Amino acid sequence: MNQNLIEKFIVENEYTKLWIEDGIMFGEYKEDVTIDLTAAQKVVSDRIKLCKNIAYPFLGTTQGLQNLSKEAREYFSTEEGTRFMKKLAIVTTSSIDKMVGNFFLKFNHPAVPTRLFTNQEDALKWLKEDL
Repeated sequence: MNQNLIEKFIVENEYTKLWIEDGIMFGEYKEDVTIDLTAAQKVVSDRIKLCKNIAYPFLGTTQGLQNLSKEAREYFSTEEGTRFMKKLAIVTTSSIDKMVGNFFLKFNHPAVPTRLFTNQEDALKWLKEDL
């Protein structure tokens, strides 16, 4: 496949790398990144640009995430923060990430169906149920 075509399906900013593959949008944080409200808004804006008004299931990983502010968590869970997401799978890589993920689910109630996973295979299986 032409490398230029592949690059059109990847968006990268100072906080995350986002891409679409096999009908699923993926997102991973840069190493040791802190996400505040401004950063969360940038991530969502870039995700919306990448999806081009098409709703995708989304797989996000917490690896690399150093800190996620209360305001960012609240924003990510809103209708605006989940715009063009069919559902959200969060893959945690450590016990601390799992604790943050559970906190997010319990207190922020994302506007789309959301589940926490400890491995990517299970997350993908759940996301692909609707494809």
